[in-house]
Parts: sequence; structure tokens; C-alpha cells
Amino acid sequence: MPIDWTRRSVATLHVGTQAVSASRPPTRWASTVLVACVWLAACACVLPTGTVRAQLRHVAPSELADRVGLDLPRVATLEDALERAQAEDRSVLWYIKTVPRSPMDRKNIVDLYVRAGYFSDPDLRAELARFVVLERVPSREEARRFDLAPFRFVEPGFLVLDAQGNELARAHALTTFSPTWFVGLLDRVAGKSKDVPVKDAGTGVMPSAAALRSARLHGRWTELATLRRTIDKTSVMLDPELACQVALAHLAAAGNTARGDAAAEGRAVERGAEKPTGAGGTEETPGVGGHGARGEADARNETLGMAEGALQRASTKTARIRFLSACIAARSGRAELAKKLWRELASGSEDAIFGPRAAAEAEGFGPVGRGFWSYRSFPFDEETTFRVDAEAARVWTTTVRTSEVALETLRARSVDYLLAMQAEHGGFEDSNYDFGGLDSLPNVYVAVTALCTEALVRELAATPDHSRRVAIERAIRLGLAYCFDDAHINPEDLDEWVWARVYPLELVATLLDEFARDTDAEQIYGMTRERLKAQLEHWTRELWSRQENDGAFRHEYSNPFVTATVLHALAVAKRHGVELPEPQLLRALASLEACRSKLGAYSYSQTRAGRSVRAGVAEAAGRMPLCESALLAFERSDQATLAAALKAAFEHHDQLESTRKYDDHANRLRYGGFFFWFDVRARARALATSTAPDTAKWRQQLRDQILAIPEFDGVFVDSHELGRCYGTAMALLSLRNR
Repeated sequence: MPIDWTRRSVATLHVGTQAVSASRPPTRWASTVLVACVWLAACACVLPTGTVRAQLRHVAPSELADRVGLDLPRVATLEDALERAQAEDRSVLWYIKTVPRSPMDRKNIVDLYVRAGYFSDPDLRAELARFVVLERVPSREEARRFDLAPFRFVEPGFLVLDAQGNELARAHALTTFSPTWFVGLLDRVAGKSKDVPVKDAGTGVMPSAAALRSARLHGRWTELATLRRTIDKTSVMLDPELACQVALAHLAAAGNTARGDAAAEGRAVERGAEKPTGAGGTEETPGVGGHGARGEADARNETLGMAEGALQRASTKTARIRFLSACIAARSGRAELAKKLWRELASGSEDAIFGPRAAAEAEGFGPVGRGFWSYRSFPFDEETTFRVDAEAARVWTTTVRTSEVALETLRARSVDYLLAMQAEHGGFEDSNYDFGGLDSLPNVYVAVTALCTEALVRELAATPDHSRRVAIERAIRLGLAYCFDDAHINPEDLDEWVWARVYPLELVATLLDEFARDTDAEQIYGMTRERLKAQLEHWTRELWSRQENDGAFRHEYSNPFVTATVLHALAVAKRHGVELPEPQLLRALASLEACRSKLGAYSYSQTRAGRSVRAGVAEAAGRMPLCESALLAFERSDQATLAAALKAAFEHHDQLESTRKYDDHANRLRYGGFFFWFDVRARARALATSTAPDTAKWRQQLRDQILAIPEFDGVFVDSHELGRCYGTAMALLSLRNR
């Protein structure tokens, strides 16, 4: 696998009812790994099958967390579901957590996101009650009957049937979870549920919790803003449920800017302005959004503060109040506090919904902490948000198709998402890709943090709002400090260490490029030129120390795409004056050339000396531009060969896209979701060096391909294990041709 480094399930081992957390220790990661190994040796007999590999990975949820969402009434067989549907005149909502022969590896993880999300949200219980809920892995016969084959249906998802068993609609490949989107989907299938009428909105009469809930779940943002404003003007204690709905209304608006955001309509109403228009219901006009001199980041912080304030006004601190308090912390850069609050709730609450839900979040199995749960209003209009799959009627996924007009909206939303997901210590730790074992996780986080930080550096230059610039600069400083702190690195890890060096190295090179443009600057983001140059030289030496005997580099094994990635990093180090030892460089280049076939295809793993290269263009097309551009950087290739590699990558892009939301090798060519953004970014960087006649056309083609696959909330993802921070950062860098 290429960028396999982002797997972090919460590192918790369970013995009976006791749990030892290794999610992020206060001291060194080495101590965490040691503790985990000791517990593994002592308790291997109680660990679930498949937990033990060469290293500890795939840690199971606790008994409490594993109960999440199971209190929701459902039936277990299709026959019983259809019988009840006929008797009660309802449709069947069939939840499908996997299908026969699915290539998805961690089916239990995406299942937990659904159970800890949609099935555990009290606001959705009435909506779900409109259906007979069926939960069942389809039999092979049922899979044939309803076309539930891999790629045709990517878990997790839902099938909606009428009482006679005819399919009405399906939603699958779900990688963003939003109550408003889910209700909108159900409304389109079964008709809108009965709305709660708004009484005396805007006249000072206290709205009800039901009125706010209805407005939010059905996406009536203007109405929601009016109701929220009415309550914000009061100072009375609030009923706990009303306090929750006010807080959720603020979360829906937090971070929304004038750049293409549907909820700006509601803020315009608050100011008495006309309804804005544009890509997402707004136009890019100064003042839209009501931020004024405070700026966008100030407004976001204020909105989050008001959400917390609404919960503090609650007359009773219920389990839901406590859960939402942790969610607000998680969305405001306080991930460690959020985990603490969730742990306290899980250990001290007997609430059937929020006890297990808090446990799932605290242990890293919930969609909020992992960044898959979206509270925010939609950035696009309804037609875009609920677009139907082009291949078949009434087939939905969480991917939407946008165009150039939405680009600034996507960039703004993506940056907002990264700012919200960065933890107090500066790291981006939403991923749960642990293929290299738990000992590889610290290196996973450093790699992802470096990518996110570089993406923020490149977006900062195009950010006009002062307060937003201040917020981005602060995030960059935190990210740099995280990457520079060796306490976050596990040098003993052989599997993912290389990514935790090449990506920070490229980040440092980006900052040195800024020094080159501003020769009078003494510091950039608190770093001097000398400090950055010294770090660049140090990390370059470390990379050379990990070179294999045959000249190649490795992550879980030696292969050409790792060697090519290292060569790209070494090329930027050389550009900034770092001397590269010629014998080692020549060996690295030779090892990469040894993996190239006569057709220009590169093998998946390292080709041994004396062996012929076994690789076809179709299966290797994704990595060909990466490898060829690495050779070109050292004058071991030419523009014609690079052009052929780029042409192949575009010709076979559909193979890459078809597996984007799987978390393992999925099709006959061995493509997998973890390849997607890794290969797309490599293609973008190759295009930056290409002089072929088709370069401009290819750049636009790649741009269009990226704009066709954001999630409905405006961020990006491929394999769920890599996480949405990684996917979003890679998309931003690719759009900048970096």
C-alpha cells in the first residue's frame, strides 16, 4: 500500500471491564508501545481473533462502546421487516453494514460510525420511526436480488424498500454523517415528515425545542437563525432540551463565511439584509455574514462560545448536555478536553444512549472525534447537496459534484475543517490507519500533521481576512512545533517512519521558499532561516540512514513509490543547499530504475537484482507520474517519458476512483482507497514540471476530477482509515499543483 501510514484506532486494550488507553500518552510514545506490548503478552487470550498480527493493531471497542446504538428498535430478517411494513403501512429502511465478498477491511469501524451517529442521535429517532428499520448483512441470494455487490454498494449504507420489497432508493459509500443530510434523504424517499409550525418567530416569544429541531433537521437555515436569535436575546435559564437545540443551531452556523455558504442566508436575515445568492446561497460581498471588523475567525469563535453558553444556561446538566459539551470542545481545537469529558460521561452515566455513545467517542470509534460527523449547514444548494448518482435513479452517496464556481467555497470549508480538527498540542490525529501496528501511530500523526500544515501555509497567501489569517498562522506554528518535537516520533518503527520524515522535510522546504521570496524576513512562523536549514539537513541525514542495501527505501516493505517519494524530498533539500552524497544517491536512482518495465510501468514492490519487472501499465498507472518525475528531478528521465506516464494516469483514473472509498486493495488491479490522494497529489506535482503540449489540458482535467468528488460538507476523503484531515490536505495541495 502506498501512504498506508494513517491508521489510528484508539490504542486501548480491554481486559474484562478494565481499559488501558494508549491513544496519546503524556510522556513518550515508546512507553505507550511498551505498555501495549506488556498487556498484549499478558492478555492475548482475551483479545478478539485477528487482533494479533506481527504487531498489535485493530483494537476492539469496550463492551460499553460496542453497545452504542443497539437500543434502537430494529428487525433482523427481511421477511419480518416486509411483514411489519405491510401491516403498518410503512417502508423498510434496511441498514447494510457490509455485503458479501466486500473488499472493505475494517467493516466494524464504519458500522460503529453509523451506530454512534445516526442510530444514537435522539433527534433522529422520530425520523427513523417512520420506517421499519432492518439491520441485516444480506445473504448471497438477497445480494443478487437487490444488486448488493461490491462497488455497486459500498458500505456503510441504506436500502429503502416498499412493503412489497421493491427498491425505492439507496444511499451508500457514506463517509460524512449529518443529521440534516440524513433527514433530507429520508424526506426525498418517503415524503417530508410533519413539521412543527413556528409560532411568533421573531416577536420575542420563546420558541420551542421542537421548532428549532425541525428547522435544523430540514435545513431551513433562515428560520433557524431567526429562532436562535430570539433565544439569544434572553437571559433566562433554558430547559435542557431547548439548550441543546440552541447549541446545535450555533454549531450549524459556526465557521460559515461569506464565501458560498447556505447558512449566510440566515445571518443576512439577522442583519435585515436581502437574501444573498451564489454558489451556495451567498455571494462574495463584503459584510455578508455579519462579521464586520471582528473577522471570520473571530465570528467562528464567538459562535462556538455561544453554543457553550447555551448549554451553560441549561437548568439541568443532562447526559446530552454533557455529551454536546465534549462535541463543542472537539470542534474548537480541544480534542484532549473532549476525550476527557467523554470518558467522564461514559464512566459515570447510566444513560442508554449517551453512555455508550460517549464511550465510543472517547475510545476513538465515534464519528465526532474522528471528524466524520458534520454539524454545519450545507455550503451548496439542495440540488448539489442531494444530487442523484448519474448511473441510476435515486442512488445517493455523500460525494457531490461541483465546478470551478465552487472552488473558493471548497477551499474556505476545507481550511475551516482543518482549523477545527487540530488538537491543542498542534497535531492532526483523526486517522486510524494502523496497518504498521500501534508502534507506527506516532509517525502517522507527524506525517499527517506535516501535510495539513503545508496545506495551511499554501492557503494563507490567498486569505484576505485578518482574523482568519491570524487563526491560520497560529495553526501553522502549532503544527510546526508538533512536527519538530521528536517526542512525537517513534524511531523504532520500520513501517511508517519514512512518511514522518519526507513530509515534514517538504514542509520546511516550503517555508524556506518563503524566505527566498522575502529576503528581509528574520523569522517565518517563529522559525529562523538557520533553524529551518539545520532541520532540513538533519532530516536529510536521517533519511539516508534508513536506505536499504540495494539503494531503495521502505515503509512496510521496499518499493519504488517510497523510493520516489524520498527522492522528491531529497530534490527539494538539494535545491536549498543540502549536499547529497553521490554514491547513495546513485544507488537510490538505480533501485528505482530497476523497477521500471520497458513500457514505463513500475512494479508494486521492489524488483530484486537480476529479476525482470512484473508490472502492467493499467495496474501501475497511478504511481507512474510519481516515479518518473522523481527520476526527471535528477535528469534520469525526460519530458516525453513523463508525458507518457501522465497520459497513462489519466487514462486509468477511473480504476483509481472506483476504489476511493474502500480501505484495502479492492479490484483486480489491486487499487485501493489509500492510493487515491497519494497518486492524485503525485500527478499534480508531476504536472508542475511537465512541458508536454497536453499539460494545460491535463491540469484542467485533474482540477475537474477533484472538484467532482468533495463531500457534501465541502471537505475531502478517500479511505476512511486515512481520515478526512489527510484527504482534505491532499486535495488542497493538489489543487495548488503541489
